[in-house]
Amino acid sequence: MKKWPVWFPLPNAWMSAIFLLFLAFGITNLMRLLFKLLSSVDPEWLQYLFGWLFNTRFSYVLFLMPVLVPVAAIAVAHHLLHIVLDRFYPDVTTPEIGTTSYFLPSITSWWEGLYGWLTLSLTSLASFVILGLFSVSYPSGFSDSFWLLRWEGLSFLTALLVWLTVAAYFYQFEYVMRRHLMSSGRSS
Repeated sequence: MKKWPVWFPLPNAWMSAIFLLFLAFGITNLMRLLFKLLSSVDPEWLQYLFGWLFNTRFSYVLFLMPVLVPVAAIAVAHHLLHIVLDRFYPDVTTPEIGTTSYFLPSITSWWEGLYGWLTLSLTSLASFVILGLFSVSYPSGFSDSFWLLRWEGLSFLTALLVWLTVAAYFYQFEYVMRRHLMSSGRSS
């Protein structure tokens, strides 16, 4: 088998980018549904029921929820994926993950959640800049979906391919850095 070039993302990086894209669509649609349900409820009833939340220090946590929920969602999805892989494909388990418990995500899953959220944010920003540089017209900005950009002069498929490519390169960067850190740890 030929050696894969380091500058081109491995198939694992492409699969991680695709899974992240599907997960972003799921999180976006779930949050849209939640906000739609909350907006249909009478505000006075919400104030009566949840008024104590906004008058306490717990309200600070509510401001962090848009950041913390995707990290937890990606970590849980990574954990569930490895439970399924351990069950049906035990040979593909990587040594750093080890055996997966059924209750709590491992530290590796939490790292993947944090890195996935970072990749999601930076990929969206980088795609916005890249497509803005090569767009004939000015970008229309974000549409209904926060994660994917829609452009007046570019097709949706072009924006999707740019987003996936940037995300795959972020995952390739993580792989190369892990490999470098592991090799430098062995040499010392």
